[in-house]
Amino acid sequence: MLLVLVPALWACRAGEGKLAEIKRGQHYRVLAGKTIAPGGAKGVVALRVEVTDGWKLNAKAPFIIRLESTDGIKPASNKLRKKDARRKDRHSILFEVPFTGKVQAGSRLGCKFDFVICNDTMCQKKRFQLDYPLAGR
Repeated sequence: MLLVLVPALWACRAGEGKLAEIKRGQHYRVLAGKTIAPGGAKGVVALRVEVTDGWKLNAKAPFIIRLESTDGIKPASNKLRKKDARRKDRHSILFEVPFTGKVQAGSRLGCKFDFVICNDTMCQKKRFQLDYPLAGR
């Protein structure tokens, strides 16, 4: 199974610049992109959170994304933490989430975000939910 997902992972990495903004909040934005294998039976979702306006991710606070699937889509993990990130720095964090299951119209990946951002004088907890559609472009 790992050998089958490797091309999808490389395609996702190669297309990281093609991530699209799916949410903009106060001092942050969320970008996402997907690579789906031919036939739609597996793929990879890339999720990146970027902190803006001089704010940064709190290095000591947890960063968690809880994942929910629909229509038989199964992410490789239901919970992502900082240690699972492919890349992170003070202003952004990037996750790649392999999934299996046949992508159909209406298939989505539910994401619950929970993290803390700070500037020089204060911190803000960010907690929100969004659905990322897997079908279509």
